[in-house]
Amino acid sequence: MKNNFINRLIKQSEVYDDLNTFLNHEAINYFMKECNAMISGGLAEKIYKKAPLGSYLCSDDYNGDVDIYFQNKDDHAKAVKYAMEADEEWIENKNKPNNSGLMPTIDMAFSKIGEDVNMSHIDPGYDNPILDKQPVITNVGWSCTGISFQGHIMFPRNWGPWRAKFQLIGEQFAGKPFKFLSSFDFANLQRCYFYKDENLVVCESKKCIELVNSKLLELRHSKSPMMMMRTYKYLKYRGYEGVTENSYIHITDWLIRARSGLFKEKIDGIQLFQDAIDNFSIENLIKDGTIQTKDLALLIGKIIRHHTVKRGYKWYDTTIEDVALNELKVRGNNEKSI
Repeated sequence: MKNNFINRLIKQSEVYDDLNTFLNHEAINYFMKECNAMISGGLAEKIYKKAPLGSYLCSDDYNGDVDIYFQNKDDHAKAVKYAMEADEEWIENKNKPNNSGLMPTIDMAFSKIGEDVNMSHIDPGYDNPILDKQPVITNVGWSCTGISFQGHIMFPRNWGPWRAKFQLIGEQFAGKPFKFLSSFDFANLQRCYFYKDENLVVCESKKCIELVNSKLLELRHSKSPMMMMRTYKYLKYRGYEGVTENSYIHITDWLIRARSGLFKEKIDGIQLFQDAIDNFSIENLIKDGTIQTKDLALLIGKIIRHHTVKRGYKWYDTTIEDVALNELKVRGNNEKSI
């Protein structure tokens, strides 16, 4: 397994302005240098491609997260302690008057996670003259699954109007880079960045390197309850256009597992809070063709939609659609017309 991964030092030419800003952020610097943290997930892919990090983390689009992994539980606990103390410092600071005697009135800007008030209108924490100190971390707490400790980080305002969400991935996923990367469901994302002897290093699988310019996702296994939801997310919002031929066997296996009810139980700390099959992601993966025709039989009777159709001035009828069965008919008709 270890032989499938390569570690290499990052060249100075690979460190562009956004990456430099990211690495020198107070919280990120602490996590990576004091807690031996590793940056992975979709953000690592953006870093590799020298993409603008603000548009990925802080824009009005479907933003990504800062996924942070650790080599052991002690490093994770140290990072959680830092995040909690930084958040407490921010709360204490914002709830006391400054030298002018004014109280900050921006609580609402930090009241929600992910879909809070747009900072471009309220200006909370970004060069706000009322605050004596700008916040480093806000809104910390354990995720609903309990597998990560999360919160929000303030990056430069020119990165976008939103704070970036970070996740300190829990100790059940801790280990050497090649170890936790080997558990990833997408080969395209088997990459992470970390410091070793003050040098920035990237660890990546050989398959990840091979796929670097590919617009197709390579699925590696069907163990994760979130695999199909994540597949939809990457096809819809992350620029991928389909999956590789090698991926279809994992989609079939995942659908069999889901239909059997396997994902109703918690797996690797992940508990689904919606039906594994009857959801928006699966419905769209059916309609865009990601789920092959041979697999639609597994989904018949599983995704039922009720549609209201106007029949007259005041009359409406309700029609019932079996999404998988209807798609089978559509594909059958398309084949006949060819």
